[in-house]
Amino acid sequence: MVLELIQEARRYCEENGTIKLCKQAVRRIERNIHDRLVRYNPSVLVYKHRILRLVRPKKCTDADPLKLLWIDPEDIEHYLKSGSKKFGRVQSGEWDMERGEFNDLPQTNSFHRRFVENKSWEETELFHLLLDKPDDMPWVREYDTPEEALQHLQNVERTYESIKTHGYKTQRSLLTERREKLWKQTNDGPHPILNEIGVNIGRNGTLLWKHRGLHRLAIAQFLGLDTVPVYVLTRHKEWQSIRNSVRRLGTESIDDELVDHPDLQDILNDGR
Repeated sequence: MVLELIQEARRYCEENGTIKLCKQAVRRIERNIHDRLVRYNPSVLVYKHRILRLVRPKKCTDADPLKLLWIDPEDIEHYLKSGSKKFGRVQSGEWDMERGEFNDLPQTNSFHRRFVENKSWEETELFHLLLDKPDDMPWVREYDTPEEALQHLQNVERTYESIKTHGYKTQRSLLTERREKLWKQTNDGPHPILNEIGVNIGRNGTLLWKHRGLHRLAIAQFLGLDTVPVYVLTRHKEWQSIRNSVRRLGTESIDDELVDHPDLQDILNDGR
């Protein structure tokens, strides 16, 4: 392990120089410390967010970064190809326009093949993608053998059956029911409760899938569930401006169609 790190550092230094190697090393150390702290207590993210908001208020939202929103899964019609996936961030730019149709993702077609047409997993597009991951699908894991890919999909099927039978449960709720198993399955975040579906919000309030929970979101849509819990990771700068206006002026500052937006309810209900 140590030898591999040394060899990796040497290659990076040869390609990028000593200064960039040092900066990269510092970032890795910071990330490792951050993940260890969050693994111990996810509330560290909230404290970190408060400090960042004091230092860079325009880059951080006023909203609680760990507040769950319950949304209609059908409201998520697109996935993002770019944009930040950090909790509580505000980002300008065109990232919310760089999107794809959620229903075009291989999960949708593959779930239909498996659960409706009763085909084997080996006959689905998703199975083959797990063995040869395209570069433009970073959220698809890659496995070395068909057996490993099939084991992954069997786990997905167990999730499907659980949601179908018992309903959709938050990660916090599942953690109280089967703590050890959930910790073992934590592979997308330093702590199990952070593995909820992660969305970003575009400039007009559009909910866009960004990170974590892709299979669960696709299952929820497939089963026609009414609501699912999500974390909002990053908000577009223009949407954050709308939140700021609502906080200052109330609903008179926005169109009627936005009054029921799930990301405005924390403000609108603040005084009740």
